[in-house]
Amino acid sequence: AATGDIYAASALGESRLERALCLQGLGRTAEARAGLEAAEAPLTRAAAAGLLALLGVEAATAYRTYLVKDWHHYRPDAAFTALMGTIRATPGEAVLDWPFCVAGGNGVATNQLCRYYGQQSGIAWLQAHHGKKVVGKYFGRLHPDQVRPYLDAGWPRMFVPDDPNAFKARRQQRDLTPDEWAFLERFVALGDFAGVLLYPDLLPPETVAGFRARLGPPAAAAASPYGRLEFIPKPDAWRSRVDVSAARALAFPPPAR
Repeated sequence: AATGDIYAASALGESRLERALCLQGLGRTAEARAGLEAAEAPLTRAAAAGLLALLGVEAATAYRTYLVKDWHHYRPDAAFTALMGTIRATPGEAVLDWPFCVAGGNGVATNQLCRYYGQQSGIAWLQAHHGKKVVGKYFGRLHPDQVRPYLDAGWPRMFVPDDPNAFKARRQQRDLTPDEWAFLERFVALGDFAGVLLYPDLLPPETVAGFRARLGPPAAAAASPYGRLEFIPKPDAWRSRVDVSAARALAFPPPAR
């Protein structure tokens, strides 16, 4: 009977798939399962080969430009390492980047608080090296309420870029006014800052000179992916004035009385 069943199955079809289905119908479940697996194996291999080919084409298309481009990755040099070490060792919980950059990946705040986005979008990376708190940051998503304190304090009025487009702006187009200097000086004095990290390439020479005249000479300087950097420590005479709550309450221009 068993031999007859096999001949009967063979007579119903010669392909592996048909044979497996016939065996299933005859109650030969184990043999049918083995037959189905044997029939599906070539299809599985073909599908896998097709998928690998598709992935290869996609990878070549997507990464062709990336793979052939001659990338020049920044390598911190001794001057940069010394600069970051100086900031890290200087008393104060934070450092003020000037200009600073607060930007959201969804566009919130960028045109108000990161006026030199094209030059500074990645400066938060520096925090990993000096370890201080910073005023700015790049966020994947920002809600307007999160930057409301910056706006209420008038910080957007402190930036005067040479182009309204944050991706194209290259530098401040003028020096700070006496009132702007007074506001910034008071903010640095009241905040628990180690000092100011200047971006001279984004500032007029007279602004750089103004910081040096008010705070003192740079303690360290270096080149970076964001241009030249100079760190000017906060004057010792200002450290007795630290009042973080008062610094957060500052506004420019001051509220009308």
